[in-house]
Amino acid sequence: QGIKDLRWGEPGFEDAHTNATELPRAIKHHFVAGVVTSDPAHPVGGAIGDLMVRPGSGAGAPEVDGSNVVLVGGVNHFDLPNDPRVVEHLMRSLS
Repeated sequence: QGIKDLRWGEPGFEDAHTNATELPRAIKHHFVAGVVTSDPAHPVGGAIGDLMVRPGSGAGAPEVDGSNVVLVGGVNHFDLPNDPRVVEHLMRSLS
């Protein structure tokens, strides 16, 4: 059920029908997605993502500013949070 709760975007929005295309524009969102292929642009990576989430889903809605999206290659879903590239992106975004 937890995975299904995320299908419409961020949890916590009051309107149950709000989806990722209606993200509040006043909030700057950052997305990190991973792929198992070392080259993030490789078509296999695009097809299978990080073995749990495809990059298109992990990168947010198509309307999201692409400069706030990081695609990390050579990681699976469980390695992504501890990857130094992700930590670097988060630190840069928060500063």
